[in-house]
Amino acid sequence: MLDSFETEGEFCMVTEYAPGELFQILEDDHQLPEDEIKKIAVQLIQALHYLHTNRIIHRDMKPQNILVGPKQQIKLCDFGFARAISADTNVLTSIKGTPLYMAPELVKEQPYNHTVDLWSLGVILYELAVGRPPFYTDKIVSLIQLIVNENVKYPETMSDEFKSFLSGLLQKDPAKRMTWPEILQHPFARETAVQMQNREALERQVRRLPTFYEENLRLLANKNDALQRSVEWKLVDPETSLVLRTNQKSHDEVRMPSQVEDMMHVWKTYEADTAGLDAGFVRLLDAPHLLVHVTQALMGEDMACLRTALYVVHRALQQVSKASHPLSAAHVTVVHALRAAFLGHLPRIMMHTSRDNALQMIRSLMLPVGREGPDSNCALEIGGIVWLLQETNVVVADVPLLSKVLKWLGTTLDHADKSVVVYDAIAHDKPELIPMLCGLLGHHDATIATYAVFALASLVHPNEAFWDVDMPFPVTSAASLSSAASSPDKLQRLRSTYALRIKLHTDVSTALFKAGLEPLLANVNVELATAQACDEADDDDDDPHTMLTNVLKVLFYSCRVSSPVSKRAAATVQQFHTVLDRLNRSERYFALECLAVCQRRGVLSTRTSLALFRHEMARRPRHALHHSAACSLLSETVEGDESVAMAAVDLVPLLFLPKHHSSARVHDLLNCFGLRASGVADSCVIVLYRVVASLMKHGHSDLVHQVLIDLETHDHWTVFCALLESGGDDGLSPWGLFCLLKLIRSLTEHMTETDQFLPPHLERQRTLVPLLVSLLRPAHIQHLLVWPDVVGGGLQAVKAMVHAIVKIVSMPFMLADVSEELVFRTQELLYESGCVGLLLGILSQHALEMELLVKFLARLVTSSPHFAVQFVDAHGLALVKSQRLLEPATTPPHLVQDALVLLSHIARSSRAHYASIDAANLMPELRDLLQSPDPTLRAKACNCVGNLSRHSNHFYDHFAQPLPPTQTSLVDGLLTCVQDPGDVLTRRYACFAIGNAAFYTDQLSRALQPAIPHLVHHLHDPDVKTRSNAAAALGNLVRQSATCCVDLVVHHAPYSLLECAFDETDLAPRRIALFSLGNLCEYELCRQSMTSTDALFGHSLQGLCDDSTDDLVKKY
Repeated sequence: MLDSFETEGEFCMVTEYAPGELFQILEDDHQLPEDEIKKIAVQLIQALHYLHTNRIIHRDMKPQNILVGPKQQIKLCDFGFARAISADTNVLTSIKGTPLYMAPELVKEQPYNHTVDLWSLGVILYELAVGRPPFYTDKIVSLIQLIVNENVKYPETMSDEFKSFLSGLLQKDPAKRMTWPEILQHPFARETAVQMQNREALERQVRRLPTFYEENLRLLANKNDALQRSVEWKLVDPETSLVLRTNQKSHDEVRMPSQVEDMMHVWKTYEADTAGLDAGFVRLLDAPHLLVHVTQALMGEDMACLRTALYVVHRALQQVSKASHPLSAAHVTVVHALRAAFLGHLPRIMMHTSRDNALQMIRSLMLPVGREGPDSNCALEIGGIVWLLQETNVVVADVPLLSKVLKWLGTTLDHADKSVVVYDAIAHDKPELIPMLCGLLGHHDATIATYAVFALASLVHPNEAFWDVDMPFPVTSAASLSSAASSPDKLQRLRSTYALRIKLHTDVSTALFKAGLEPLLANVNVELATAQACDEADDDDDDPHTMLTNVLKVLFYSCRVSSPVSKRAAATVQQFHTVLDRLNRSERYFALECLAVCQRRGVLSTRTSLALFRHEMARRPRHALHHSAACSLLSETVEGDESVAMAAVDLVPLLFLPKHHSSARVHDLLNCFGLRASGVADSCVIVLYRVVASLMKHGHSDLVHQVLIDLETHDHWTVFCALLESGGDDGLSPWGLFCLLKLIRSLTEHMTETDQFLPPHLERQRTLVPLLVSLLRPAHIQHLLVWPDVVGGGLQAVKAMVHAIVKIVSMPFMLADVSEELVFRTQELLYESGCVGLLLGILSQHALEMELLVKFLARLVTSSPHFAVQFVDAHGLALVKSQRLLEPATTPPHLVQDALVLLSHIARSSRAHYASIDAANLMPELRDLLQSPDPTLRAKACNCVGNLSRHSNHFYDHFAQPLPPTQTSLVDGLLTCVQDPGDVLTRRYACFAIGNAAFYTDQLSRALQPAIPHLVHHLHDPDVKTRSNAAAALGNLVRQSATCCVDLVVHHAPYSLLECAFDETDLAPRRIALFSLGNLCEYELCRQSMTSTDALFGHSLQGLCDDSTDDLVKKY
């Protein structure tokens, strides 16, 4: 602005003359090359950054409002719609601007902030490149729909850098839109040193006022001084709209500095105030205009002032870091703002001032203060580091500065209170950092390569202290009475952290394979050679930060996720066994883990693995971590190799399974990103399981026998029980527990078949069975269920564990030749531990596969009436109904069979269960099963109906009741089944059910009369039990009344029973036929029928009595 004046109705400004506008250039040229667009973009970005820093939104960005000066300088004009955001708000709702360039939140009339200008900037730059805006139509409604809903389509000819910049600006969600200071650091908008110097030189030239305006300069300075006193003109952070100041005093007390004020004097005063005082930072942070002065120093051109300012701030931050008391809230805010200011101006300081200034800024940023500020500061810090790495390594090649940047990265990774934000920013926003670090592994300066190794090691295995996701394994949590279930938020953090871990490990491995693996392996070889030349390591040496430890961390995690990396590293890894004794604890652990990974990839010899394991087991003292890693190596060797499993039998006595592992060092090394997928006891359990499984698979019973002897000798069963009870001080993961259960199953199967191991096995059952059943408790099931599936938990883990436990405890009931004492002991322990109720609780709450569990429950219930009581008391019958276990349409036939067995034996065991069966309302399902096409289901359903009337007539009314949808009854089903032509079992149990249905009262006699001819016919059935049941049913039909006598006589039932008594060769049907004949003889009609058929039947019966040796036959 050259001048200004006022009239009665207007306020007028005189500005320099701009001969053209951007709109006219578009009209003439339609499109511009990217190089020209970048020049325009840089100047527009500078203008917008100035406006937003001063809390002003333009709100009408468009080509018509962008002027072009005679030397191609860009001027943003027409502030008719511009709006200043007040200090207490950062959103507006009024709509201003041109629709073509409006942001989505504007056209939707939603609250908005300064990012609407950034959208408009993106639209303008897109139009400069393509010749038209990204959304264009002459209909306003259609235009709004396009802006809100349609994606931006970028031409294929557009460079990736420009496309990335535009896509950041043209995000429909303003929260995701690229904003300050990220815009200033984007590769498209970032200037080289030469470009920035040229632009600033041009700006200084075009801003120079003519000589006849010198007086105006003085007037303008006075006006500016007045404006600076206004709160609306304070510098602000564009993102938060917060004024860059603290402890603001009234204008009468403090005069704001003007642009012509001697800033050096200000900073010398600050320096004097803080000199020699441990708490001098308090006076500095209390200074009312500190942040304004810092910003002015950073943006000014007085290098001496800048150096002094950087020195004073650094000294104050050092004092803060050493302070014995925590900062006040006001001081914390100032420190956050100081860091944000340094991060925002770091590129400018780097490009336009001396390297010493940049170094001083980095020293300040490295201090562990102010990092608990906004998340955006963390992402900005990583962005600044990435930018500096690019500049220092590519442009400047300044080794000291590069070294300082890497140390800054190291402090950021190792000491950030917001590690999740930092690591997430690297993984998702700045993934280029990882290839940069891998590229530095081969740097000519050894210090740079060392720092790169340490940074990569922190990326793959960060400091555990900052990750609030670690939790005890489920078995340990359940054993602790005070351990509550983890919160959903923490579990979600664990899942997301695990995903972050996988991404970073994968990114590091991929980048390392492309560039950096050879220098890393060369580094390993150097360290190995150094270790080889040393004496044997001290067992107390536990430094986890040695160079070799960090190199091995990077190599181990990269090999674990990448087979190509493993194969290329194989030659180096194979040398590890030669120096293991010269490594400290941490180095030794990661070296063994690298060997195990290479063994899994098939690039390590079997002989080497066995020798390493034997050597490691012989070391004293034993360390749990080394033992775990050595077992991992052996388990990978055993997998799929029968000969190794056979050879490993001799190594079983060397296994060390401590009951407790509470070492903090063990915990830290196993925790990666604050979480563990495996426990320290896992690998030992897994190697035992794989050895035993391989031996059993290939029929080496003698070697399994030897393993059992070794386990008994070394008291490993006591350790197994301790692991089942509490996880051995959190040493057993869900996967480790599952493998332990499979190991116990395999060993139990062998022991039950071998008399030698039966006595100790019987004795051990008293401890083992209750511990196994305790794992089915709701507390453990819940902990395992919520434990994320990505680290071995979830519903599938629950299912696997429950099935493994059931297979162990059900073994005595499933094997044909097993000790009765073992069966009885197991029954007793399962009953005392409440196994039935726990299993039913799991089935009722979790969608598990039920076949194995229901079969086991059926075995228990059929083995003892005590289990039937537990089943009923635990609402098992309601579960049968709710899970539709008696419906073949939705349930596998063998599962329906087991459910029928359960129901049948519960009904058979006691009349007391009838009320519960009645309440479960299972009659419709039984009626349908009597009509099933599956003969096995029909037979078992008949048997179940028979048992339902075994103890009383409780269900007689239910049997006769027509049931929807077919309106047929259970009696109808029995009448069909009794004449089944193809299945003997169906006929057998139908006869049994009909007999019981007539036993207690005659209320079903008339309904059952149609069965009489079939019952008479079955007296000659080939199946002896069918003959017995038919004879009993005929007798029961007249047990309570003479209702059926006529039908019985009509179908010759009395004579047929008499024939059966005389001709039957089996004792049981003869007895029953005579007993039923006695029932019929109670009625005159039946007696007459027999005498009319055989007048001498009485003499015949007497002869049968005289000839028989059976007392019951004589009696009947």
